[in-house]
Amino acid sequence: MTGSILSVFYLLAILLIFFSPTVAWAHGGVAIDMDPCVQRAGAYLVHFSAYQPQVNAIEEFCSSVPQTGNVILVFDLIDPELRKKSAAVRIVEGTGAAEPRLLLDIPPKIYPNGVVNAEVNFDTPGQYTAIMTLDDVAGSVEFPIRVAVLSTTMMVLIGGIVVGSGVGYYVVSRKQGWPPFKAKNELSLRLLKG
Repeated sequence: MTGSILSVFYLLAILLIFFSPTVAWAHGGVAIDMDPCVQRAGAYLVHFSAYQPQVNAIEEFCSSVPQTGNVILVFDLIDPELRKKSAAVRIVEGTGAAEPRLLLDIPPKIYPNGVVNAEVNFDTPGQYTAIMTLDDVAGSVEFPIRVAVLSTTMMVLIGGIVVGSGVGYYVVSRKQGWPPFKAKNELSLRLLKG
């Protein structure tokens, strides 16, 4: 009976891990205004995607890239008006640093097809930012990118599973007399018999 309870507990834990939205590095199937990879550039929309063909040839990533290494970045200028404006892209390491390390700097250029492609090598795990500036658009569009770093939500989920597993083992093993409680139960029985 208790073995089946533990099996159900572990099955639920595994389902939580695999179907948690924080584990899903990629995205899809949502309306453009709900897409987490879309940012506003003034009145316009820009969609950001990252690809790691050496990891998964077809999977699209957004704010989290699973491994260090070469990454193909794609910025889609959704609104046709943006295709007449020059766009510049910079990729920097760190967020809010006084002098962040510059990984990539693409000078301003007009992209009539509406797609800005770039390749960058994220050589170390950490936080990066893709910054796009557009001609005649106030401010810049920033896309935060976590490379080979678990999100805080994922770490809390994993910690909860570990603690929950420990508590589950404690409760079940105490009732069943499994180690380390077996010795205590035998000692209690000897004391009662003696």
